[in-house]
Amino acid sequence: MIGHPSGLPLKVALNASIEDTSNPLYCYTSLDSFQGNSGSPVFNFYSNKVIGVLVAGEVDYKYNGNCYYSSVCKIPYCKGEKVIRMEEIIKNFNQ
Repeated sequence: MIGHPSGLPLKVALNASIEDTSNPLYCYTSLDSFQGNSGSPVFNFYSNKVIGVLVAGEVDYKYNGNCYYSSVCKIPYCKGEKVIRMEEIIKNFNQ
C-alpha cells in the first residue's frame, strides 16, 4: 500500500498479507495503515498490480487518560484493514 498516514509524507507499507477472503466484495489485510490512508492503492508485491483500495480499518489511536497512543492490531485478535477488491471497483464503473 502507498499512502499518507495521519497526514505524513508518502509511506510504503510492505510485508502485509491478506488475512480473510471470505467476502467476494472485500478482504481483510494485515496492512500497517492509519487515518489518511483510506483510498490508498493496495498492490500485489510480486506482480505490482493494484488488487484493491483501502477503505476501513481498526481504531488507530487510543487514549490512556494522559495521552493518545498508537494501538497495535494483532491478528487474530482484530479483523485487520479492509480492502475493497479491484474487481468490484471496475465492475461498478462498467455499469
